[in-house]
Amino acid sequence: MKRALKIILGLSILICVVNIPPCSAVMKVIFGPIIRLPFRFTTKDFQFCHTGPKGRIYSSSDYEIYKKRYPNADHTVYRCYPQRDNLLFWMWGEYLFDEDWKTPYIEAPY
Repeated sequence: MKRALKIILGLSILICVVNIPPCSAVMKVIFGPIIRLPFRFTTKDFQFCHTGPKGRIYSSSDYEIYKKRYPNADHTVYRCYPQRDNLLFWMWGEYLFDEDWKTPYIEAPY
């Protein structure tokens, strides 16, 4: 029982330390893809698509044009790329605290 508790405690500490930003960046370089494609966001009807950080969507002129063109549409923005990979435990900090990852996921039709 004590051995299992030590293993669980050790793994918990490792996961916490690895998710500290400097360690997380090193882990991404070592184990993750060197170049990660930017986030892609869309609406449920796929009439609006944006690539880049979510913070820029609401201030973009394209989003304002979309809202005027489709006033009755659901203007909620969804993340359609990338998907979460929960096996990459060094990304858990980003999954929990980054606004781009907090956005709900929708499967893109393309």
